[in-house]
Amino acid sequence: MLEVKSKPKLKGGVNIQKLLKHFERPEVRSTVDVGILAKAFIFYSLGIILFPTRSRTGQPHYLPLLAEPIHNYDWGSVVLAHIKSDMGGIVKKQGKLNLCCFSLALTVFALERFPSLTQGILLGSNLPTELPLSLGWIDVLVKYFRPSIKRKKAE
Repeated sequence: MLEVKSKPKLKGGVNIQKLLKHFERPEVRSTVDVGILAKAFIFYSLGIILFPTRSRTGQPHYLPLLAEPIHNYDWGSVVLAHIKSDMGGIVKKQGKLNLCCFSLALTVFALERFPSLTQGILLGSNLPTELPLSLGWIDVLVKYFRPSIKRKKAE
């Protein structure tokens, strides 16, 4: 019989709050410093926005990604895999519902796939087409829940 070994779970990670504090008031002396700051910001964004964890740590397996051009990655698939993994963890724990994911992506997915959710929200208008799609949905949701707030559009 073929034995399948599962990947070992990573224990630990980069404390996002310490990372933020370390780069709070950086000294920029060269273009190398700017590159380091940019990579730290990208890692912070990955750890807080796209791939959050319950422990609020940045996962070290994302660090090698910062050495390559990241604009070619299929980020939608990666976020979907992260959400699926997190939901799988909830199912295993049975009863502790604590979803830790990029909730806006999950919200947009649900609004796009389940038309019954948008019947009262869209108020006769079409689905948003603004790119990124999440910005269009933010406008729709804000108009519905807080009609007096207006988002400034980037020019």
